[in-house]
Amino acid sequence: MMPDFDGVKVFTATLAAERERLGEAVTRWIQGHPEREPVRAVVTQSSDHAFLRGRRRRRRLRGVVLHRHRLEPISRTLLRGNNRPKV
Repeated sequence: MMPDFDGVKVFTATLAAERERLGEAVTRWIQGHPEREPVRAVVTQSSDHAFLRGRRRRRRLRGVVLHRHRLEPISRTLLRGNNRPKV
């Protein structure tokens, strides 16, 4: 049986401002790659004990998009409208 995906794109953010914009980065990547079809998205958060700043830990947010080649590429105009592929 073949896997449902043939590619993985990983997004990471450590700083608070980066974490706030992570969703926008994923959206831009999906819109910029219409030949790829998102199959599944997973978001995880972790604390990095190696980078303690005083008493505050640095938190890392990671987004992983599993994707595959589309059999028929969709037009970029569809991605700009309300008919975006569901992740």
